[in-house]
Amino acid sequence: RNCRKFKQYEAGDLLISLPVEWLALCRLSFVAKTIRNADVELFDKCEFGDGSKTLGQQLCEPSRVYVKEVLALLRECEVKAISHITTGLLPDVQRIIPPDHEISLDFGDLKIPAMYGWLADRLRLSPQTLLDNLNCGIGLVLVVPKKCTVWKQVLGAGAKVFGVLKRKMHTCHQQHQIEVRNFVEGLEKIAERFGGITERNTRTLDEPHERDLALELCDAALTQQRNETITTKLGRRLMRVPQTYKDPVLVLGTDGVGTKIKIAQQTER
Repeated sequence: RNCRKFKQYEAGDLLISLPVEWLALCRLSFVAKTIRNADVELFDKCEFGDGSKTLGQQLCEPSRVYVKEVLALLRECEVKAISHITTGLLPDVQRIIPPDHEISLDFGDLKIPAMYGWLADRLRLSPQTLLDNLNCGIGLVLVVPKKCTVWKQVLGAGAKVFGVLKRKMHTCHQQHQIEVRNFVEGLEKIAERFGGITERNTRTLDEPHERDLALELCDAALTQQRNETITTKLGRRLMRVPQTYKDPVLVLGTDGVGTKIKIAQQTER
């Protein structure tokens, strides 16, 4: 999902964003679960995007593939990190921010898709929930040196400077490593056409008991080991192929549209 070269990071490096109009495929279940709990039907006429489609059809619009743009940039400029925004904007950006750096993500010059105004109003999702769980209109982010300017021509008009990396001047909790600016203001503007959002009608889906359950499952996975698994010195877990398997075939699956695999294949990595 991401590649990064932390040792090459410098203060002033740019975080470049590439836009996307629709959801990452792996987050459809998240939205569908929320819709089930609201007075909304997937067969309703869609209030954003293509008005001739149903809500379900519009939500299933394919995501964008960035292979050509990224390969072109790799040939022209040093790229220090790439992160595909599939889990959620904040967690996926967090993966490429080293512990000794921090960044402000500024939505001031970015277009937030109308879908997010609808999600905030109709499904009453808070801005923080959207940032934590969905891409918020950002499909891919890259870290490039501040001296690099070729990205503007290579990546196209939709590419924007999303933030500038800074060295941490003090020790702070990891949750403060990323600051977000102008997202709430932009979200409120696009939500006006659907009725608007207020503090009273927003909610989050990450209830404490759900987070606790996730942590318990994670702890259980780390402490319990099956007989056929091996843990390396680096903490990675490998599995022995059972002797009963004859000519085993390893099947690889992806959660998206194949961007990462295509880039890896064409760069022979």
